Amino acid sequence: MRCGSPTTRRMAWPVTFLRAPSSARAANRNGDPAPADRNGREAGTGAAFRRPNPADPATVVERETLKLVLQFPRLVAPGYPQVHAEAFTDPAYAAVHTAVTAAGGPAAGSDASWVATVADQLPAGLLRSLVTELAVEPLRHRSEEPEPRYAGAILARMAERVAAARERDLASALRRAEAAGDRDRVAALNADLSRITAYRRALSDRARGAE
Repeated sequence: MRCGSPTTRRMAWPVTFLRAPSSARAANRNGDPAPADRNGREAGTGAAFRRPNPADPATVVERETLKLVLQFPRLVAPGYPQVHAEAFTDPAYAAVHTAVTAAGGPAAGSDASWVATVADQLPAGLLRSLVTELAVEPLRHRSEEPEPRYAGAILARMAERVAAARERDLASALRRAEAAGDRDRVAALNADLSRITAYRRALSDRARGAE
């Protein structure tokens, strides 16, 4: 496992990760998906997980995020709190993210037991197998060891998804407030929308580092 490699230990986060506005953070407090039951089904739904397609362009950034957090946890630890469950569109990837959080987050991944600790949060079968797969699959990066800029860009893409959704929600709420003639709420929503738009644009700029 790579999380304890000397190269990774030398890597430092280049800049403090962008901090979400309070309105965006409030929207994400309860964003973790339901845990999986011991049969690999999402609790409360009875729906079985399916193995994700590694080549699916819609979820490739989700897969890359989890590969980073399993293989290079110390590298992504400073920025991972900005990655929320809402950013994962594939239920299996979302379940692995929840397991990472339950294991203490990447800041806890300081030794060779990290991958096993994450896997232990999941039922035996497909989800544990997926963790093992993600822990050894090469990154979509030109070198074996990821640069901090690349890791930051991947996390920014995930955070941008949630910020964009929050931006849409605020824009919709603003239109309703304007239609109702609620000037105080319009002013408050305009301020929130301005902040989240600036945050989302900054994330978009940083995400270009993965290209």
